[in-house]
Amino acid sequence: MNSIRSTIHIAIATALSRIFGFVRDMVIAWMFGASWQIDAFFVAFRIPNLVRRLVAEGTLSLPLVSVIMNYRHKDERKKVAQELFSLYVVAGIIISIAGIIAAPAVAGVLGIGFTARVYTLSVVLLRIMCIYCLCASIVAYAMGVLNTEGIFFMPALSPLVLNVGIILFCVAAYIQGSVMWLAAGVVAGGFLQCLVVVIPLYKTGLRCTIGKLTTMRIGFVHMIMASVMGVAVYHINVLINTMMASTLEQGSVSYLYYADRFIEIVSGVFIISMSNAFHPEVSRQWVNKDTAGLDTTITKMLQASLFIALPASVGLIATGRVILATFFEHGNFYSYHTAMTYKALVCAAAGIPAFAVVRICMPLLISMRAAMFINTISIAAIAMNAMLGFVLMHTELLHGGLALANSISLYCVAIVTTIKLLHTMQLTVNKKFIVALLHYTIASGIMGFALFILQLYIPYHKGITYTGVLVTLGVAFYALLCKLMNPDLHLRELYDAIRKGK
Repeated sequence: MNSIRSTIHIAIATALSRIFGFVRDMVIAWMFGASWQIDAFFVAFRIPNLVRRLVAEGTLSLPLVSVIMNYRHKDERKKVAQELFSLYVVAGIIISIAGIIAAPAVAGVLGIGFTARVYTLSVVLLRIMCIYCLCASIVAYAMGVLNTEGIFFMPALSPLVLNVGIILFCVAAYIQGSVMWLAAGVVAGGFLQCLVVVIPLYKTGLRCTIGKLTTMRIGFVHMIMASVMGVAVYHINVLINTMMASTLEQGSVSYLYYADRFIEIVSGVFIISMSNAFHPEVSRQWVNKDTAGLDTTITKMLQASLFIALPASVGLIATGRVILATFFEHGNFYSYHTAMTYKALVCAAAGIPAFAVVRICMPLLISMRAAMFINTISIAAIAMNAMLGFVLMHTELLHGGLALANSISLYCVAIVTTIKLLHTMQLTVNKKFIVALLHYTIASGIMGFALFILQLYIPYHKGITYTGVLVTLGVAFYALLCKLMNPDLHLRELYDAIRKGK
């Protein structure tokens, strides 16, 4: 499998999906701003959106890939894949029905500070959008099977059609003056997603049938839970933070949501794309007990992901306010909303490097069947986020404190996960990797400081041109600094090694 080609395919498809997702949120911001109706929608959307993210980022597909890659022969893999189809369908149905029934309780918890009017609307919206969970479950299954077949582009492209559906229905929602149409757009987009992945799945020769839940399938649930807990700690924390943000001033939920959109762009297009593309290879190396290969693969993946994550984190902190104003500050979204969203963005962006480490290392732990370890550290991180968030939200940071608590908990998970892999796998810490990491950190710091100074001397102008020039200068300056410190040699070795199939 040519992993670099797979990474590029996933990155392109994910970039297109993220662009449409960004357009979706710009349209929502322009038309609804940070009103009580859109607060109700975002709270209700948190559940289906969490499921969507778990699907789009391959979280629900990782256990399926790990199980299928345990079998060497293609016929065996196909048989196992067919047997697991019913589990995903049944799970999707159960989650959808449970969501509809429990909508009042869920909306009451996530929107604990809402008034009766906002709460009632949230319940109705959540019940409508819970139907999407069944579609998402089918998409997750198809994505996992297709990835084991070396097909990455169409599964990664599927979130695009979801965003298209929401955008089209958003226009209807604005015309009708009701966010109910937005909820309908989520469901319609879900059905379109299923079509996009089921067609290539059918072409592989796999025939999906509903059968009895065997012991193997039931045991597979443990892997799914570990995958969700381990890879989705960030998103679970976001869900908890949404609940606490609802107790703050109106718009706090929306500020966190809009800020999170920029984090998704970086994490989805680059970090998650790389993790999903390499996971089948990592699973194969683990099954074959190729410790040396795993050491090389993980090290190079971490180096490449941090090469992007570190400057992205610093860059968003340095230029985030300008970017937010350019893309969101229109219509009913005012400068005050920009300032409050930027507070959340700064705190959330600080955790991007930690997210990169967790997203690269966690799939290996899933392949190792380390469910107990994954669940333990994930629960600890979620508890830490909740406690820190409660304390920080009562400071001047307000909703930004919730985002900062999430970032801190991610760093704790990243550190513990790294220690676990070093101890269990006896992986070596490459000195060249440490040097390269120092180069990236120094270059990112200098770039961020330069962008900050540049904005002091060049008057701020909201617009695509100013923002585009600022971001371009930041990227170019970072690349120049990296070249001067000469860490690019390691990246060239990374690409060469992947291209040769090592």
